[in-house]
Amino acid sequence: MPRTTPKPVLSLNEYTSVAVQTVQSAALLAVKTGYSDEVRNGLESCEKWCLGWYSEGVASGLYVRGLQDELSELKRYLETCNDFSTRVGAFVGIGLAIMNKGVFVERFYETLNCLEAPWVFDGVGFQCCICAPELDAASLRPPQFVEGEDRTEAFFAGVGRALWFRLGEQSIEAMANFVESAPSEWHPALWRGIGFGSTYAGCSDAGLEELKRRAGKHLDYMKIACGYAQLSDEGEGIAHRERAAQIYTGVSGEELRGAMRAAFARLDARHQNQDTPTWREILSTISDELER
Repeated sequence: MPRTTPKPVLSLNEYTSVAVQTVQSAALLAVKTGYSDEVRNGLESCEKWCLGWYSEGVASGLYVRGLQDELSELKRYLETCNDFSTRVGAFVGIGLAIMNKGVFVERFYETLNCLEAPWVFDGVGFQCCICAPELDAASLRPPQFVEGEDRTEAFFAGVGRALWFRLGEQSIEAMANFVESAPSEWHPALWRGIGFGSTYAGCSDAGLEELKRRAGKHLDYMKIACGYAQLSDEGEGIAHRERAAQIYTGVSGEELRGAMRAAFARLDARHQNQDTPTWREILSTISDELER
């Protein structure tokens, strides 16, 4: 089992540095050794609060390594991802690898019939934004394989998530201006990404209140993003995520996690891994649970 020492208090720069180092080291190990004992030992010994990043690196490395053999090792790894952190981390890592290699395997993606699968395109959007030479909403367009409402929504949520890690709390005005300069149909997704980043990595109460104000009519998307961030295994008991839950949603982190899990249980029962629910269905189901 991963170690469960308390998460240290880190600045956004320190947080980002640890994340990058963890993802890169895990990816390099997976590229070199495959889904090996060394990789499994790394997962077992990883701090719980770093587990999602480590999973991101493993999946990214296995995607790169497996392009010549039907991604068999990656498929085996995904079968072991039994919690939200490792699954979402893995799918985001696949998105990073797709952008780094420029190869999207449609037939592989179509086998990922689960609620977290669209996070692949979140990873694509995150990588596009974090690596862009300049932050220009007009130039951050989805690659050709990101087609359809669900994939594009996830892509722009990834862009929003990267905005938080790239700009941080000191640049909320620049973040809001970026959103306003983007096509209006993607404002909700961008705010969802910003909501996830600010909850996951941390933000002062004043910053959370300002983001809540700037999100305006898109606050419901921030609430759902906050709920996703609360589901990370290391989220329980982390003070800044608790504060984000209270400010964005008006309920405790525990209540928010319960609503999210109840929504996912309803979606799982409805679809039974036969297909992936649409984003609109996910949004509607989570919203219903939050209003109960």
